[in-house]
Formats: sequence, C-alpha cells, structure tokens
Amino acid sequence: MVSVIEVTRFRLRDELSVDDFLVVNAKYQTEFVYQQVGIRRRTVAPGRDGEWLALTFWASKSDVHRAEREAARSSVAQAFESCVELSSRSVEYFKELPG
Repeated sequence: MVSVIEVTRFRLRDELSVDDFLVVNAKYQTEFVYQQVGIRRRTVAPGRDGEWLALTFWASKSDVHRAEREAARSSVAQAFESCVELSSRSVEYFKELPG
C-alpha cells in the first residue's frame, strides 16, 4: 500500500490566539485525526510569517477521502476548521517513497 503525505498550509483567523488554537488543535488531533482509519502521523508547525503547516501521513488516498467525509459530520473537526482563515488554506498530496 502506498503511503500518502498530506501537506496543508494555512493561516489562523486574526481574532484567534495561538494558545487558543493549540488547545483546539490538540483536541482535533487526539479526538478526530487519530481515530481515523489509515492515519499514521500528524504534526503541525508555525512558520515565521504567520503561516502554519500540517503534515499528515496516511496509509492510502482512500483513507484521506474517508476522513474528509467524517470531518463533515464531526463537531471537533468543524471547531478546528473554524480556526483557519479558509482563503489561506491549501492542500497538496505526495506519495511517500520507500526507504
């Protein structure tokens, strides 16, 4: 099975503090992301210019699609999305190479 790396870049909404975001992100990661089929790892990191990066490693693209459908029904995922300035959000997918 080919592993998929999901690279998401985003900015926080202006009125949200980093501390408040980190609380929401921790809940999202433990109560939603790590409950999904095919999840291998997820981490977030802030950039110097206010941009954030989320790297999520999945077992397959079908696992990504399943999680996207689940997120639409999850209040925890919706709370995370409400922290993000949606116009700043971009997502790319990469195949992980062996080795």
